Amino acid sequence: MMHPPSLVVHLESSLAEYIAVEASAQDVVLAGLRWEAPYWPELAVGWLEQGLPIDVEIASCLESIVERTKWPQPLRHRAQALLTVWRAKQDAGYFQVETILANGVVVGRNAYSDIPVGATFISLRKTKLVGDLGNFQSIELGEIAQVALQLDKVKWFHRFIDIVPRGHSAGLYLSGTGLDVLADALRGCEKGEYVSLHLPETCR
Repeated sequence: MMHPPSLVVHLESSLAEYIAVEASAQDVVLAGLRWEAPYWPELAVGWLEQGLPIDVEIASCLESIVERTKWPQPLRHRAQALLTVWRAKQDAGYFQVETILANGVVVGRNAYSDIPVGATFISLRKTKLVGDLGNFQSIELGEIAQVALQLDKVKWFHRFIDIVPRGHSAGLYLSGTGLDVLADALRGCEKGEYVSLHLPETCR
């Protein structure tokens, strides 16, 4: 295992020049983002701007940078911009599940994009809300299971329609594998946690 100083030195070159031998590009960026002075985090943010994918762990580090009020404002703004784009991608293709009715209909609320009948949800994710009233923070707990649940019908205000409208609650009629896993995940939620069904990137 390379020590962090040996990792972060790679950030002084471009992402395209890095060849992952002893550590992944994500590990290099994480080492940089976690540095206690802004020089290496700034270079790590540069790699993210060059196209390195952001995951939950990297997003958490970016949030920490945004909260460092004594660090350079341009760096904090760049970190916030990356977070905004990442969150939009995460939010665009998901349906937050509230319950499963006795007849198997999945009830919940859609996020920011219409979901058409025929779309297939491929994963379950869990999120937790923490904080006080008016000051909640959403913490991504990550993927908890893979599923293959196709959207067959959508019930919305007592009628069937062809999409789950963005920002609306609806009842989903699903087929495929994973409904039992979803039920177990709902039963296992602690206070403040919720489960969501996610679409693949290409469907967002």
